[in-house]
Amino acid sequence: MEMLYLWRLAGIAAIAAVLFGIMYNVLWNQFTLKPLWNILIGSILSIAGGMGMVWLFSIEMFASIRAWWPGMLLLSVILHTVAFYFYARANSKKSAEELNKILK
Repeated sequence: MEMLYLWRLAGIAAIAAVLFGIMYNVLWNQFTLKPLWNILIGSILSIAGGMGMVWLFSIEMFASIRAWWPGMLLLSVILHTVAFYFYARANSKKSAEELNKILK
């Protein structure tokens, strides 16, 4: 097993950890931006991170999917929008239940 392979795996793991462990938590729970900005930032960073992980995994695979990034970005924006509205609905329902418990 080559050392470069292990460094690439470590890079992939670090990108995934930053994206899913830090970025999404900060973006949705700490920042006070409008939802449109959260959706755009989340979409752009997740596509950039995903493309970076693919590049670290295989440069040939990256070259074959590089032309598809606009479609991936559009799909990411759509899916982040849907996920945001489901998350917002669930979060508001949870907050309403907590407030009702406090009022009783």
